[in-house]
Amino acid sequence: MPRVRRVETRQDWDRFIDFPHPPAHRAVVARMLDVNKNPFFRHADLYPLLVEREGRVVGRIAGVVDEDHNRFFDEKTLFFSEFASIDDPAIARALLDEVSRWGRARGLRVLRSSNENTFALEVPPFAAYCAKFLEGRGFRRAQELSIYEGDLGRAHFSDKILTQAERLRQRGSLVLRCFDPKRFDLEMETAQGIFYSGHKKIGPLVPRAPEEFRFLFEDLRRSLAMNLCFILELRGKPVGFSVALKSGKRLRILMFGI
Repeated sequence: MPRVRRVETRQDWDRFIDFPHPPAHRAVVARMLDVNKNPFFRHADLYPLLVEREGRVVGRIAGVVDEDHNRFFDEKTLFFSEFASIDDPAIARALLDEVSRWGRARGLRVLRSSNENTFALEVPPFAAYCAKFLEGRGFRRAQELSIYEGDLGRAHFSDKILTQAERLRQRGSLVLRCFDPKRFDLEMETAQGIFYSGHKKIGPLVPRAPEEFRFLFEDLRRSLAMNLCFILELRGKPVGFSVALKSGKRLRILMFGI
């Protein structure tokens, strides 16, 4: 039977973070999971676990209780994130069983995966296996995250959209401007407002404090393509934004909202 144990020491944390992540991403993940620095953990509890075999880490998971989420939606939900396992059902099952036991002891009834507080800069190792394992255990997809890729040189919008946009631009009604690096915190607050407003058409989101939104981008700030991070204003009112991230030779639109 695989031995599952809680992450407690600094060495444990290093091994937890190192297991699936390439060196370039470890510092960002470590900061996101730091309960003393990340403002998300002012209203959330973390239960990180490791599985070892012959002194080597072969699996990990983190249970997360977000009290704000449960109050907002009147739920008793336990989230789990950072789920990674080698191709071994016994290890994956042991991780889920232990995090579920912890949740039941707190009176929680629903188990749901979440990556809300981490950024997947690349598809993590073991992702395909873990997804297959969860579906085999009866989990179903509750939300789909889509990533689109295209050739910037061949991007095309309809003539109707381009004509309407040009008319607004000529009237001075529509203005597209870059983020102001000197006002980065204020720009992110603006983007946060647009993001939550636009998401209302899809479904409600738990209101997050501005410091949580800023924290998510703080480590990524140096990787942002600031000349390609935009705020769109219509008649002086911010109505859209996009945030672009440099990743090697690729440019990724990390987040946008209208």
